[in-house]
Amino acid sequence: MDQDLTSLFLDDRAGRDALEAFIGRTLASQQVSEKLGTFDGIGRIRLLERGPEALRLAGWIETLDQGHYAFWVEIEREGQEDLFNWKLYLGSTETSPRRARNVIDLFDRPEDTDWTVIRTGCGRIRDGFFRDAPRGSPPAEAAAKKPRRPKKGS
Repeated sequence: MDQDLTSLFLDDRAGRDALEAFIGRTLASQQVSEKLGTFDGIGRIRLLERGPEALRLAGWIETLDQGHYAFWVEIEREGQEDLFNWKLYLGSTETSPRRARNVIDLFDRPEDTDWTVIRTGCGRIRDGFFRDAPRGSPPAEAAAKKPRRPKKGS
């Protein structure tokens, strides 16, 4: 494995860009942006857990139409060395304006509030990026060593 989750997503501006790219891709691929607007970046982040095996953080995303939505991301290693399960929670449904403003500071677990959108998936760290990976796919090394079939007529 090239990097751990902390160095990939949090250590510098490139890490924050990687986190924004992951969230942006997830929102676009899951048609979430149709409901919330076009993703424009991440505001403040609250780090809850960091390490090579898991990363949990909450924060605010911003949309081009000046919308602000709370989000929560949990990424955790799944048995295989380079495979991680992820879960993205977006848009808290807190009804009190004060609780809605403070949702990422009030709770220590995403299950403690309700969310408009919850998405899950699986990913791998490859070439310094967190990439989607189908569940049950072989480790990166095995996929790289997979023999290719000869072309017909060769």
